[in-house]
Amino acid sequence: NVRTAWRWAIDRAEPADLEPLATVLMNFLWYRSRYREARDSFQDAILHVQKRPISSQRDHSLAVIYNYLAWHLMVLGEMEASDEAAQQSNDLYERLSVPPIEGIDTDPRFALGTNARLRGEYSEARILAKAALADSIDRPHLQKQHFAHRTLCEISLDMGDLVQAEAHARQAYHLLPQDDQWSASYVHELIASVATERGEYETAERHFKISYDIRH
Repeated sequence: NVRTAWRWAIDRAEPADLEPLATVLMNFLWYRSRYREARDSFQDAILHVQKRPISSQRDHSLAVIYNYLAWHLMVLGEMEASDEAAQQSNDLYERLSVPPIEGIDTDPRFALGTNARLRGEYSEARILAKAALADSIDRPHLQKQHFAHRTLCEISLDMGDLVQAEAHARQAYHLLPQDDQWSASYVHELIASVATERGEYETAERHFKISYDIRH
């Protein structure tokens, strides 16, 4: 049981052992839309980890958990708290001079950029997403490159920059993680959205249908 294992871990496990379990819990609750439970679980974990002796490993685990907390706070509409959590994560990674852990959305700049986009601060959102993309190219990480292009496509759509939106959508499609059907569905939806804005309705309908079929 994921919940039982998590409760045991935050009480007894070393901070390093929390990181893989935090990822499992993140995915388990995210895809079940258990956002409040996730928020409460990660906030509780942060309080427990902060009581441990200061160390680079403790701070690394906090960086991981703060980022996961940020995404759930965002979905719950707690935007200021989400920004604070994502910034805490980013500051910890910078202080440790290490890249974010493996994973598609584990760079806190994605959460910061998405929050900025939702506030209509598109230039700031684009700067953050491009910085995350540059790092994912310097330290090759295809999943993060894929997510960066998805994020930049969304920002470009919001800004009405259809040339850039299409370019980022195609890059996101090219970099699709293997066997990740949810990401494939989302990219087809982005491609359809770009086509809709261009008035290319047959193309849009085709990609919306592909996206729908994948999810159902």
